[in-house]
Amino acid sequence: MELLWRFEPGQFGIPSRVQPIIEYGIVYFGTISGPAGSKNGFFALDAQTGQEIWRREGIFTYSAVLAGDRIFGVNGQRVWALDKHTGEQLWITRGQGGHSESNLDYLDGHVYWAHGGGLHVFDAETGEILHVLPAPDGSFFW
Repeated sequence: MELLWRFEPGQFGIPSRVQPIIEYGIVYFGTISGPAGSKNGFFALDAQTGQEIWRREGIFTYSAVLAGDRIFGVNGQRVWALDKHTGEQLWITRGQGGHSESNLDYLDGHVYWAHGGGLHVFDAETGEILHVLPAPDGSFFW
């Protein structure tokens, strides 16, 4: 085992607790809170060299998923979409209810997030909340 490269994003928080996304030689990952004064961001790196391809500053990431040309993520209260080629933020939508660190997923043009207030279903193209389905026992936890 040999370390081939290391990416240290400087003034950014620590990498997210979820695994990075790797596709076609690109590693995608986000950061969560770090030392006082640190920023948050989402990054695309060349998997062979570790060179930064793009970064999106100001994005806090608990969970992210790749679907087609978009990366969808959640920051605890909002779900967002980025263009995977450029890092451009396409939309960001606040969920209904309080803070939730649960994962999200994508299927057939919809983003699903089990938020504390219920299962949120977003239109993946626009970020519009289409449905909020109540949890069977009143709330989703983790």
